[in-house]
Amino acid sequence: MVGGWFDIGLGGMEHAYKMLPEETRSRSKMVIGPWDHSFNPSGDLTYPNGDGISSMAPAIEWFVIGI
Repeated sequence: MVGGWFDIGLGGMEHAYKMLPEETRSRSKMVIGPWDHSFNPSGDLTYPNGDGISSMAPAIEWFVIGI
């Protein structure tokens, strides 16, 4: 599960993660980053890779390697 600190749906995602069965949650990851709902960087800091998640390729690679 991936969410952002500035994502309006973050609270619901955290709740959903906590409601996962323990076995599923133990094999899952939840990533919260400095972006909004559209993965655009947000907040008052500058980040080294400030383009947010501009491509789903890194995410797909992460999921494939994680299997």
